[in-house]
Amino acid sequence: MCATNPGSSACLANYDARMIVEELRFAVHESVRQRFLQRDHEVWTTFLVTCVGFIDKQVWIAEADGVVVMQIWWDSRSAWKSIDSDTVERVEALMGDVSHAPTCAEYEVWESAQR
Repeated sequence: MCATNPGSSACLANYDARMIVEELRFAVHESVRQRFLQRDHEVWTTFLVTCVGFIDKQVWIAEADGVVVMQIWWDSRSAWKSIDSDTVERVEALMGDVSHAPTCAEYEVWESAQR
């Protein structure tokens, strides 16, 4: 039913139970890209693996335009949003001089296939 009518009340009621992908896009100049990626790993990845509901984090680099894309997979929207803003600010402060403001998007996972 959700495939043919994703906006139906039955589908929307299950929205929070679906897997969520948080996508962050950063414009990072190549002169600081390696430091940014290393610090992100040390700070954010280390923090995320301790969070309930965290599934996966992928980091993609578009060399041509300097964009770093991070996709963070959560088992539900409520798991992702359970991290309060004070904690986010405290962890982000650890990024120090390589902190960059991202553009953000949220996706719900309809299908995932792996080989």
